[in-house]
Amino acid sequence: MKEILSKLLKSTALLILLGILAIVILLIIILSKCTNSADSEISIESTPNTILAIMPKNDLYVATAIIEDFTTLQQTEYHLGLFPEDHSCVQILRQKVSYKINLSEVEYTQIDKHTIQVKMPALEYVASTQASTFISDDEAYWKESLPSTNELRNKVEQQIRTQFDTQENRQKASLYAKEAVTHILTQIGYQPIFVDTITPSGKEG
Repeated sequence: MKEILSKLLKSTALLILLGILAIVILLIIILSKCTNSADSEISIESTPNTILAIMPKNDLYVATAIIEDFTTLQQTEYHLGLFPEDHSCVQILRQKVSYKINLSEVEYTQIDKHTIQVKMPALEYVASTQASTFISDDEAYWKESLPSTNELRNKVEQQIRTQFDTQENRQKASLYAKEAVTHILTQIGYQPIFVDTITPSGKEG
């Protein structure tokens, strides 16, 4: 009888031990699944610094034109101090002229989750010469009388700028620049509110 009782006690203890072990294994499996689930979740923090870091930083050309203009110069040469001879020359210049903004100078301030306040930099006028032609009636005379055509070129450059760099064109170019920045911001979920332009001196204009 004692032997049977002893076997029953041992069997019962073994069952209890196996039950405890099963519970421990089950808890380990459950905790492991919870940990893996937490690790698989990606935490994304939406802030102006992280999102606006993807904004382009290069120059944005917002208006461009090809303009050709010219200037003339007339002089009189006297032979033997008595006989006049008129001479003329023409300086022709073709330039590509543009307005651009530096996107790295655009200032952004977050108003709320989906709204950004934007300060645009001032437009910059730039010009590059595509062709320069000097025509004269007497090459030898003008080579001696006008050794450099820089003054004529500068005059034509100013004429071209006067044609292109007008208040009306600046207003149009400013609108084009805002449309470009708006397009970029809306692609990443922001609605821009534009405020005063940043002037080169750092003051608002």
